[in-house]
Amino acid sequence: MKYELDAEVGAQAGKCGLNSCRSRCAFALLTVACLVGFVLSLLSHILSLFGFPQLLGSAVTLLHYGGIVLLVPGIIITRDEAVEPGFPDRLHLISVLVKHCPSWLGYLLLIIFLYTVINFALFLGVSTVVEGPEADKDVVLRGFTGHWVLVYYIDFLLAYTALRRSMGSSLKK
Repeated sequence: MKYELDAEVGAQAGKCGLNSCRSRCAFALLTVACLVGFVLSLLSHILSLFGFPQLLGSAVTLLHYGGIVLLVPGIIITRDEAVEPGFPDRLHLISVLVKHCPSWLGYLLLIIFLYTVINFALFLGVSTVVEGPEADKDVVLRGFTGHWVLVYYIDFLLAYTALRRSMGSSLKK
């Protein structure tokens, strides 16, 4: 796959004031924070799947809030690109999300989304069968961490898109 400079994206980034050094550093930090959140949520989900104790202990619930907090800047940064006259098409919003990313990141989004749907269906089925407060806690944690993986991945894609736009480049397919 070949990387090429997209002049239109570069001009758009310049108009938005996104390509300043300060903006690029902020987007890079946001991208790293989202990636760390993604890895922690994935690790927490794997541990909860197999019933192992969480590395973060009771602080694992902070991942719930972190995903939402990191989602807000990504939405604000990319909102000008996602707005379309009339009723916005949902698929358009997904294409905005992966527009400046390598294609494998888009495929990974699809895989994580499908896994989250399947995990949620299994969570609903298992949560009615399991008895006891401790077992309930583990099942609920598994359900939440499955969603956290998707939320943090979307956070990462939004931040990565902003970082790529600030650098004035995108991937030509």
